[in-house]
Amino acid sequence: MKKLIVLALCLLVTVSGAFATDMVVGGGLLFHNITDDYGNSESGPGIFGFFGPNQFLELNAGISFYSVEGYDFKTFQVGIYGKYPIPLSDMLVVFPTGGIDYEMPLGDDLEGYLLWFRGGAGLDIFFSEKLFVRSHVILGYAMGDYGSGFGYLAKVGIGFMLD
Repeated sequence: MKKLIVLALCLLVTVSGAFATDMVVGGGLLFHNITDDYGNSESGPGIFGFFGPNQFLELNAGISFYSVEGYDFKTFQVGIYGKYPIPLSDMLVVFPTGGIDYEMPLGDDLEGYLLWFRGGAGLDIFFSEKLFVRSHVILGYAMGDYGSGFGYLAKVGIGFMLD
């Protein structure tokens, strides 16, 4: 399953190059939370990077850090999101967004995965024609090896338009 998802994401990146307009790249900080079906909650900070091969698609990858009952661990996440930019002015663009993230723990002693289905909104604030700050607030439902749960993901980062 893991190899199939990574292969699908690579294929999407390759195919989306044919529609490359408004290509962007960037990264920043995130805060991640999940509450499982039993009421247990896990949250933590992380880092992420994003690549937008066009204005309607965003690919991302990140690492989240957690501490649960004195045990620290981290997870790797990769995802694909569709978005629809709505310009409010030359400096502000809002966008609804939705997509899928695949999350797995890093480390030899941990196994499992979470598949997230997420939706939310974002805001780009442009400082120049190419430099901007991007923020997201995304709610989601996760299911995986250890059950399911709901959570949110908040991101803020700096991006740069390559076109």
